[in-house]
Amino acid sequence: MLVPDDDPLSDVSLACRYKFIDQLLANFWSAWSKDYLNKLSNRTRWYKVQPNVKVGDVVLVRIKDVKPGDWPLALVDEVFPGADGLVRKVVVKMGGKFYPRPITSLVLLPVEGSGDPSRGTVCDV
Repeated sequence: MLVPDDDPLSDVSLACRYKFIDQLLANFWSAWSKDYLNKLSNRTRWYKVQPNVKVGDVVLVRIKDVKPGDWPLALVDEVFPGADGLVRKVVVKMGGKFYPRPITSLVLLPVEGSGDPSRGTVCDV
Protein backbone atom coordinates (compact mmCIF):
# COMPACT_ATOMS: atom_id res chain seq x y z
CA MET A 1 0.00 0.00 0.00
CA LEU A 2 1.40 3.39 -0.93
CA VAL A 3 1.25 6.54 1.14
CA PRO A 4 -0.63 9.35 -0.62
CA ASP A 5 1.46 12.28 -1.81
CA ASP A 6 -0.76 14.93 -0.29
CA ASP A 7 -0.68 15.53 3.45
CA PRO A 8 -4.22 15.35 4.94
CA LEU A 9 -3.25 17.99 7.50
CA SER A 10 -1.78 20.42 4.97
CA ASP A 11 -4.93 22.53 4.89
CA VAL A 12 -5.23 22.65 8.70
CA SER A 13 -4.03 25.88 10.30
CA LEU A 14 -1.08 25.98 12.67
CA ALA A 15 -3.38 27.00 15.50
CA CYS A 16 -5.48 23.87 14.98
CA ARG A 17 -2.37 21.69 14.84
CA TYR A 18 -1.09 23.29 18.04
CA LYS A 19 -4.41 22.64 19.80
CA PHE A 20 -4.36 19.02 18.62
CA ILE A 21 -0.79 18.42 19.84
CA ASP A 22 -1.50 20.22 23.12
CA GLN A 23 -4.54 17.98 23.68
CA LEU A 24 -2.48 14.84 22.91
CA LEU A 25 0.11 15.92 25.45
CA ALA A 26 -2.53 16.68 28.08
CA ASN A 27 -4.14 13.26 27.49
CA PHE A 28 -0.79 11.52 27.85
CA TRP A 29 0.05 13.24 31.16
CA SER A 30 -3.43 12.65 32.48
CA ALA A 31 -3.25 8.92 31.72
CA TRP A 32 0.32 8.71 33.04
CA SER A 33 -0.52 10.39 36.33
CA LYS A 34 -3.70 8.39 36.85
CA ASP A 35 -2.35 4.99 35.90
CA TYR A 36 1.40 4.88 36.44
CA LEU A 37 1.79 7.17 39.45
CA ASN A 38 -1.10 5.56 41.28
CA LYS A 39 0.42 2.14 40.63
CA LEU A 40 3.74 3.31 42.10
CA SER A 41 2.13 4.85 45.17
CA ASN A 42 0.11 1.83 46.31
CA ARG A 43 -0.08 1.71 50.07
CA THR A 44 0.39 -1.93 50.99
CA ARG A 45 2.29 -1.33 54.23
CA TRP A 46 0.25 -3.76 56.31
CA TYR A 47 -0.06 -6.45 53.67
CA LYS A 48 3.37 -6.65 52.11
CA VAL A 49 6.84 -5.76 53.34
CA GLN A 50 8.25 -2.89 51.29
CA PRO A 51 11.96 -2.09 51.06
CA ASN A 52 13.02 0.89 53.16
CA VAL A 53 13.61 4.23 51.50
CA LYS A 54 17.34 4.90 51.49
CA VAL A 55 19.71 7.80 50.86
CA GLY A 56 20.03 8.49 47.14
CA ASP A 57 16.53 7.28 46.19
CA VAL A 58 14.67 9.36 43.62
CA VAL A 59 11.13 10.25 44.71
CA LEU A 60 8.15 12.37 43.77
CA VAL A 61 6.85 14.48 46.64
CA ARG A 62 3.07 14.41 47.01
CA ILE A 63 1.67 17.86 47.64
CA LYS A 64 -1.94 18.36 48.62
CA ASP A 65 -4.04 20.20 46.03
CA VAL A 66 -1.40 19.69 43.30
CA LYS A 67 -2.02 17.39 40.34
CA PRO A 68 0.24 14.29 40.35
CA GLY A 69 1.81 15.37 37.06
CA ASP A 70 3.04 18.52 38.83
CA TRP A 71 4.55 16.83 41.90
CA PRO A 72 8.20 17.88 42.30
CA LEU A 73 11.08 15.46 41.88
CA ALA A 74 13.41 15.08 44.86
CA LEU A 75 16.39 13.12 46.09
CA VAL A 76 16.46 11.46 49.54
CA ASP A 77 19.30 13.02 51.52
CA GLU A 78 18.77 11.59 55.01
CA VAL A 79 16.58 8.86 56.55
CA PHE A 80 15.19 8.48 60.07
CA PRO A 81 14.25 4.91 61.01
CA GLY A 82 11.78 4.23 63.78
CA ALA A 83 12.28 1.87 66.74
CA ASP A 84 11.29 -1.06 64.51
CA GLY A 85 14.00 -0.23 61.96
CA LEU A 86 11.55 0.97 59.30
CA VAL A 87 12.09 4.42 57.84
CA ARG A 88 9.26 6.76 58.81
CA LYS A 89 10.67 10.19 57.95
CA VAL A 90 13.25 11.50 55.48
CA VAL A 91 14.93 14.72 54.43
CA VAL A 92 14.63 15.32 50.69
CA LYS A 93 16.53 17.74 48.48
CA MET A 94 14.31 19.73 46.09
CA GLY A 95 15.61 22.66 44.08
CA GLY A 96 18.75 23.00 46.18
CA LYS A 97 16.84 23.16 49.48
CA PHE A 98 16.25 20.46 52.10
CA TYR A 99 12.80 19.54 53.46
CA PRO A 100 11.73 16.96 56.07
CA ARG A 101 8.90 14.74 54.81
CA PRO A 102 7.08 11.63 56.07
CA ILE A 103 7.47 8.66 53.74
CA THR A 104 3.70 8.58 53.22
CA SER A 105 4.06 11.77 51.18
CA LEU A 106 6.65 10.24 48.84
CA VAL A 107 6.38 8.10 45.72
CA LEU A 108 9.53 6.04 45.16
CA LEU A 109 10.51 6.05 41.49
CA PRO A 110 12.23 3.09 39.85
CA VAL A 111 15.47 4.14 38.18
CA GLU A 112 16.85 2.27 35.21
CA GLY A 113 20.14 0.56 35.98
CA SER A 114 19.44 -0.24 39.62
CA GLY A 115 19.84 -3.91 40.46
CA ASP A 116 16.35 -4.25 41.89
CA PRO A 117 13.44 -3.07 39.71
CA SER A 118 11.36 -2.24 42.80
CA ARG A 119 14.01 0.23 43.97
CA GLY A 120 14.64 3.77 42.86
CA THR A 121 18.37 3.96 43.52
CA VAL A 122 20.48 6.52 41.70
CA CYS A 123 23.54 4.98 40.08
CA ASP A 124 26.98 6.43 40.87
CA VAL A 125 27.97 8.87 38.17
